[in-house]
Amino acid sequence: MQNTRWLMIASAAWFLILALATSFAGVDLLVAAGLDIGIGATPMLQLLGAAVLGFAVMNWMAKGTMIGGIYARPLAAGNFIYFVVATLSLLKPLIGGLLPIALIFALIIHAAFAAAFGWLLFGQGAACVGSGDGDS
Repeated sequence: MQNTRWLMIASAAWFLILALATSFAGVDLLVAAGLDIGIGATPMLQLLGAAVLGFAVMNWMAKGTMIGGIYARPLAAGNFIYFVVATLSLLKPLIGGLLPIALIFALIIHAAFAAAFGWLLFGQGAACVGSGDGDS
């Protein structure tokens, strides 16, 4: 059985990076990307940061949980849906040649997590054991 502990820790760390970036430097990141900023940009980015922080905490707390097959299916499904939608959202401007290099890096990370959570959700019959002790 595959150990999902490191997948959950890595995804929690990635979500934490995204949450901090969107919550505290979101407008600066938009300006650096050359995007127009409206009056609602700051609160929308902070809401996004709050949602992503929720994913970070959820994945961190679930790092010792059995995942795969029927075990923790909602957890795997939620992560899979986020990472697939984020990958597709970043892929569209890449095809048009409008994606900055930093976002290409984000696209690669999101695609890797989408594949990993997709494998857990659809490609595996048996559950994965996280740390073995179940309560870390």
